[in-house]
Amino acid sequence: MALRLWANLRDERHPDVLLCRHNPVVALTALSRHEEAVPEARATYEGRRSALGDDHPDTLASGHELAVALDCAGHRAEAHEVVSAVHEGTRPHPGPRGPRHGHHTARRDGLPAPGT
Repeated sequence: MALRLWANLRDERHPDVLLCRHNPVVALTALSRHEEAVPEARATYEGRRSALGDDHPDTLASGHELAVALDCAGHRAEAHEVVSAVHEGTRPHPGPRGPRHGHHTARRDGLPAPGT
């Protein structure tokens, strides 16, 4: 219901709408309803990648949730691909002010290393 309201008020790629999509994914994963979480996690991750970019902290969080849901649902190869992409997004981007986003380390530390 809340998602439909947000989507009617804003574009479906608006960060608030994407947050409304992300939160149920976290809940479904916590309830071990991984198969249900996968399609919504995928849509949220792709929406955030499109709207915010691959290395935005919110995109990385959605990628992490997608990888967890995929892994727990038995789709390990695809989970590994997503984890690898998320790890790539957490790499620091040198520049005059350091990484582009301040949450790289927090996101990276919550993920298993690819290949483990």
